[in-house]
Amino acid sequence: PFVGRLMAGLSKVSSDRDEREWVSYQRGARHIHLSTHSAEQAGASMRYLKAVAAAMGRTSRGVLRLEMCRSLSESLSRLMAPELLVPPDETGASEWREYCSSGSAVEWWSAFSAVYSHAARWAQRKAAHAPFCLDLMARMLALASRDGSAPGGPA
Repeated sequence: PFVGRLMAGLSKVSSDRDEREWVSYQRGARHIHLSTHSAEQAGASMRYLKAVAAAMGRTSRGVLRLEMCRSLSESLSRLMAPELLVPPDETGASEWREYCSSGSAVEWWSAFSAVYSHAARWAQRKAAHAPFCLDLMARMLALASRDGSAPGGPA
């Protein structure tokens, strides 16, 4: 569905013009609801994160980098800390902890690390990009440090 189209579109972004045109789609990606409710949803969420990480490696436009960081910050927060939502999603929190304790999470954390590395590289190379990159990086560190989010199970 939509996530599949988004991943396919991300893989085709290869020029400055493509990046400018992709910004509005990436802005809409803020509303993607990543999930680990089922194996299919967890797989789709992981594939999406991997696709974004790959696209981050090719992205040079600041406005697209900004939207990637913002959309990831929102989507990852909803997935990895759903009990903090209003109203809280305790079922989602339980599903996330269960997913993290499974062997499937290893690939997720690899993609998560790749996203973090790209954001760090962007922040280091261009001062104007540092604020939104550092915001994402701080959010990612906080989310990964939560009880039950540790790779391979609860910390």
